[in-house]
Amino acid sequence: MKVLSDAQTSQPLVDMLLLLKWDVETVHQHQLSDEKDDWKIVAYARGIDRVFLTFDRLRHTSGVQVAREIRENGGKAIIVAGGPDQPIERAIGKLLFHQADWFPFLTNQDGRVFISDINQSCRMVSREQLHAEVRQIGMMPFVPYLEKRAKEKSARHLPRPRAATPPEESQLELEGTETSD
Repeated sequence: MKVLSDAQTSQPLVDMLLLLKWDVETVHQHQLSDEKDDWKIVAYARGIDRVFLTFDRLRHTSGVQVAREIRENGGKAIIVAGGPDQPIERAIGKLLFHQADWFPFLTNQDGRVFISDINQSCRMVSREQLHAEVRQIGMMPFVPYLEKRAKEKSARHLPRPRAATPPEESQLELEGTETSD
């Protein structure tokens, strides 16, 4: 399997994979070192028939963009948890330990593989499953949440009941004086 590693993948890790006879190229070799959008690297890797390899968690917007790229256009990504600063042996151990699962998966289809640790299964999501996730989510799960938030927000902006204020002195004087006819 041909792999394109991101800019945060250390050169010693790439060298170790090369010693293990992996076909690894880096974004540095492709003059993409300054590219900050991982989804663009996924698209580039797809164009040169490679699997995007990263040790970033791809959280928040970055993860959504990578999932969208794979869902809409295809591509393959291996996401190894632990960050780029983890020991090389541990990072490679995770890849090799789960290789029997992810290798046939990514050989046969586009998708995303998330490897967290050797004591947990890797999560594999195909391009088709990414489509299914989008269809299932829709707006329905968010409606109760949004309604609750709207009630909370309107409750915060309601005028507060005013405490009874004592009458002013001039009012007391008027009430206390009786007129006699």
